[in-house]
Amino acid sequence: PINIAKKNPKGCPYNSLNTQLEFRDQTLSTVMDIEESVEWGKKIKGCPYYGSRRSIPFCDIIAVPYSCVFHTPTRESFGISLENKILVIDEAHNILDAIFSLNSVNLSYSQVQQSLAQLIA
Repeated sequence: PINIAKKNPKGCPYNSLNTQLEFRDQTLSTVMDIEESVEWGKKIKGCPYYGSRRSIPFCDIIAVPYSCVFHTPTRESFGISLENKILVIDEAHNILDAIFSLNSVNLSYSQVQQSLAQLIA
């Protein structure tokens, strides 16, 4: 099994370009569910998250959480373009809550007081 606590002065030992590309190639040639993806990552000692991200530019269909589509910085970091694409939204009845949570922040009364005090000072 992968020991995620293993220290590496150069960064995560499971996030190398070679394993990302190997994972990408396997992902593009074989249909895998999330559990199989994790097992493949363990087998090659590679990160399924970053390996899967390497696959996105080559895919015709991707399934991602709302945040990867509606939050521009996240979408851009994944390299997802919506131009000339068809967007299918599963569980669309949850979309308003998802958008609100992406574009909202909760502040406590004391945070507002502290902010106001800093502005006045």
